[in-house]
Amino acid sequence: MKERKHTVSEHIPRGRLFSRGSTGHKRNVAVFLVASMIIATSAVSFYSCSKKPARLKHVRKLVKVYGYVLGESKDKLFKRAEGLVLISKFKKDKRSTDPRSDMWYCSGALDNTRGIDHVRLTFFDDHLMEVIVYFKDTSVLKMKALKQQIEDEYGVRGVAPDGTVETAYKTYRFNTPDMSITLRRITKFEGTELYIQFLHNDLHHLFLEWQRQSRTGKS
Repeated sequence: MKERKHTVSEHIPRGRLFSRGSTGHKRNVAVFLVASMIIATSAVSFYSCSKKPARLKHVRKLVKVYGYVLGESKDKLFKRAEGLVLISKFKKDKRSTDPRSDMWYCSGALDNTRGIDHVRLTFFDDHLMEVIVYFKDTSVLKMKALKQQIEDEYGVRGVAPDGTVETAYKTYRFNTPDMSITLRRITKFEGTELYIQFLHNDLHHLFLEWQRQSRTGKS
């Protein structure tokens, strides 16, 4: 008769396959692994939440214009606007060749300014690049009043690129160190529009650079 071979487990009581010291070691290893995972997860979360796109590293937030802050993130702006105005995605005409895609329609100003018909916002890399404020009163007198208001508030003089006094299609441009402002009154077939465009200079420059690289196939 062949001698029966005994396995190691037969000489160790059930549930005692590993020694006490071995169990303590495994427990320490498990605790270490869990702690490492928590630290790694926290680091990734912090990085993903705090990291901005490289091109936005030096972009600054500017002064408020009708309650909107150029350079502000979309998330923060929408949270501030909640309950104050109605916001919806701006639908462009299918024939439009406008390269701006992340545009939104707002029902009014955030600082309770009266006489606003609506506001259009444009974001680049989820930061507010452009604010266009449309007015209910589209008269020439209103345009002159807005021109004076801009000149007084920002200490700059409006320049008319066309050099004419035509009021059916009239544009004034104002340049500040951080922001470009355009006041325009234009008569179309549908009616007359009067609006002010506020443009974040740095974000607009980055947008144009991105647009150029997209055309040339560069990332």
